[in-house]
Amino acid sequence: MNNGSSRPPQPRETLVAALQRSFVEGSPWPIDRAALSALLDMGLSDSQIATYFATRSEQVAALRDAYGLRHSACS
Repeated sequence: MNNGSSRPPQPRETLVAALQRSFVEGSPWPIDRAALSALLDMGLSDSQIATYFATRSEQVAALRDAYGLRHSACS
């Protein structure tokens, strides 16, 4: 799913692999760019992502900004 950004859509396998790397018990924060991008493409909010990783939504927003990712709600 392309959220209006200039990057091309990624193959499903790439998104699944990124999520599998990030969604394991005790996953550390911060997560990598591909995993955060996949979560945003799935429509998860900063707050939802923060809850899963036991961090604050401000931390998610800061990481999103650092990676140059836009939230779908920001498009």
